[in-house]
Amino acid sequence: MILLTGATGFVGSLLLERLLSSGKSVICLARNPDAIPKREGLQVIKADLENVDVLATIDDLKKLKEVTTIIHLAALYDLTSSVSKCYMANVVATMNLSSLSRKLDKLQHFVHISTVAVSGDFSGVVESDTIDFNQSYPNAYAKTKSQAEGFVRRSIPKEMLCILRPGIIIGNSENMRQFKADGPYLAIKYAQSLMRRFPLSKKVPFIVLPINPESVFPLVTVDSVVESIIYSIEEKLLGCHHLVMPSAPTILVFADEMFKSIGLKSKIKAIKAGSRFLRIIKKLPLDESLPRELLDYMIISPKYSKSKDQGLLNILNKVTWSEIKSPFFREATKI
Repeated sequence: MILLTGATGFVGSLLLERLLSSGKSVICLARNPDAIPKREGLQVIKADLENVDVLATIDDLKKLKEVTTIIHLAALYDLTSSVSKCYMANVVATMNLSSLSRKLDKLQHFVHISTVAVSGDFSGVVESDTIDFNQSYPNAYAKTKSQAEGFVRRSIPKEMLCILRPGIIIGNSENMRQFKADGPYLAIKYAQSLMRRFPLSKKVPFIVLPINPESVFPLVTVDSVVESIIYSIEEKLLGCHHLVMPSAPTILVFADEMFKSIGLKSKIKAIKAGSRFLRIIKKLPLDESLPRELLDYMIISPKYSKSKDQGLLNILNKVTWSEIKSPFFREATKI
């Protein structure tokens, strides 16, 4: 039996559907059980991961006696959120779930969904076997997800722990549908708003952007993430693994293709900007639709190590940027 947190989110809702359709028994922990439709093979227990007790009653704990696998997806993903909110949702919640896991006698596998953002402002090869890169963090989300991953590394036995670090999650590779505008979608919306406000920008010969031209945009489709999680539980995968599309474009290439998708033919000129220059840009009167926190990721240049597991690599290699970029921009410009 599988215990799943975060089932109401973008990835979680799709993962739950896959688990149930494959005949697996699932128990979801949710603050609002009514938000998860009733299905055969599914139990939903009212729970609050930010509360030290997590469950409301002892009887609820008894319902978890057959749980062999935990998939911890629940998190607050918001680059603009406060430290306190992120700490409660990402760190305290993980600590409380870890404590709960020690009461489950049949537990064999703990799958923790982290993020590539744990490497913070580190530029270089991000290895999956460590959480310490002597990094600093551009926002509370990245810092608290790093703290949460560090905690599970210390508290969950290695022989049952699997950590998956997805990159920037975009829509399904089949249709590129996405129900939440964030990350690259916000950048596209911002570019569109500039075009509307400044129509003469179409005639600008070039645009200067403060980006590191070597930086990889660590994209991954949501179905690749779901398939990777399914694979990890079926194969009892251990260790830490990055989930990033091997053919992911650089930020420079993405920006160039993004502007072309909205009808802007200007050439992109990249300048390697330091943190001081970035602080100046953040003070400019930018459209509020573009979180300033996104700009921090334009100047770092991490390279994420590949998993040594061939099955996981096969899943990630199924989707290439060249195949999905057209439908991606087509759908993204509609959000």
